[in-house]
Amino acid sequence: MSLKLKELKPTSLMRVMVECPYCQGSLMNKRVLLGNKSSIKLIGKLTEDEKGVGEELYLSSYYGDYKIKTGFEIPEGAVVEFYCSKCLKSLCENTPCNLCQAPLVNVQLEGKGMMKYCLDAYKRRLPQELRENPIDGRLQFCSRRGCGNHFVNFANSEVNLKDFYDKYASFIE
Repeated sequence: MSLKLKELKPTSLMRVMVECPYCQGSLMNKRVLLGNKSSIKLIGKLTEDEKGVGEELYLSSYYGDYKIKTGFEIPEGAVVEFYCSKCLKSLCENTPCNLCQAPLVNVQLEGKGMMKYCLDAYKRRLPQELRENPIDGRLQFCSRRGCGNHFVNFANSEVNLKDFYDKYASFIE
């Protein structure tokens, strides 16, 4: 007797929820949907536009999905400066992308200091316990339109990879 494992479709993507690494404000936006799910709301400005004012832009919350919704045109290859939509601090780092040398954008995974949810307790609305090992992870992506470089970093990869999977596995669609 052989067991069949559930096969993921090649289009299956994992959703992430992110917050500002400075103010810890959630960057998730339920009003503007991309892929029928909450988007990530940031402020963006083209780097060539010295006098330009940043405008709202929305990124897909699916890890690996490059959908974007914005009121200004971002040409292929252009570099965008990204800012927190809450505190307006720059999210661009001095670290260059290893593929194209544009600055990397750094956001924090929601969950640092979050509560640990037991599915049963959540369904029955029982009190939740504090997480012993909060997820300390960062999602980084390239600021150049068209560069596909993106990754997740953990402060403590041994503990946090399991925590990340436990939290986000339910978001695979």
